[in-house]
Amino acid sequence: MPVEDLFKPFQTIANLLTDNDQYKIVPFRQWEVRTLLDMKSPPKNPGLKLTAVPGIFQVIELLPGAGNVITDLGELINDLAKGHLDRIFADLTNLIPDTLGFVRHQLGLGLSVGALIKVVTRPEETARTVVEAYEGYFFEEGGFTTVEGGKIVPPSFDIGADASNPTLAQIASQVRKFASHKTADQYIRDLVRITVEAGGDKLFNLGQRYNRLMPRTDDLGKKEQSWLRGFASFAESAVTSAVEEAVQGISTFSTNPLIAASLATFAGTAARKATQNAFFLELGL
Repeated sequence: MPVEDLFKPFQTIANLLTDNDQYKIVPFRQWEVRTLLDMKSPPKNPGLKLTAVPGIFQVIELLPGAGNVITDLGELINDLAKGHLDRIFADLTNLIPDTLGFVRHQLGLGLSVGALIKVVTRPEETARTVVEAYEGYFFEEGGFTTVEGGKIVPPSFDIGADASNPTLAQIASQVRKFASHKTADQYIRDLVRITVEAGGDKLFNLGQRYNRLMPRTDDLGKKEQSWLRGFASFAESAVTSAVEEAVQGISTFSTNPLIAASLATFAGTAARKATQNAFFLELGL
């Protein structure tokens, strides 16, 4: 069974992060934002057009092809668990053995890492960056910190300020919350998102570019910061939901929700990073 076919949707999405293709998953046309910001009185909000994320359809159109070929996902999972990573990642197995050793038991995460590594110019550095991001997620008190300062943290049991003397109601409430959130779905979405967040930050040098924009406190600077957050969140939401809805109708993914979650999260976060990069290009940063 050609396992590469399951890899194709992930690789197609990763390819959209290249300079020539990234606007396909960005919710504005090139120089459209620059034109709005250069107006004498820029609008409060830029307006959103769902049709302005054209790459969604390219990704979705590829999915049925994968579903026609991959019929035994269990065999794929066994191959990864046994360390047969060369069937998907080829020469990358020697390049980043520690990274692949961690992800090989999680198919969706493995596909995400492999797809991302194949499109970056410095795979070893990106692999180290991704591993450091995983370590932050699991071991830092605040979890993984995104370039915007957001936090991605593992599920935890937290009674809160009254932990020394919690009431039964507080304990029951937290147990229900913990049980509903500490799932494989949340972990895989978190780890896939962190993979693309960290890799995308490295690929596009987003950290330094954010540091050049964020100190600005004038009205235009505040508007640019607000639009950056809005466009990035919109792109992630639109692409994630579109891909997740599409894969529900494909047996390969609908019967394996974690793979579907991995693919949708991978696509949505890729759109977020591509949008952040494109926005900085609009600002000349």
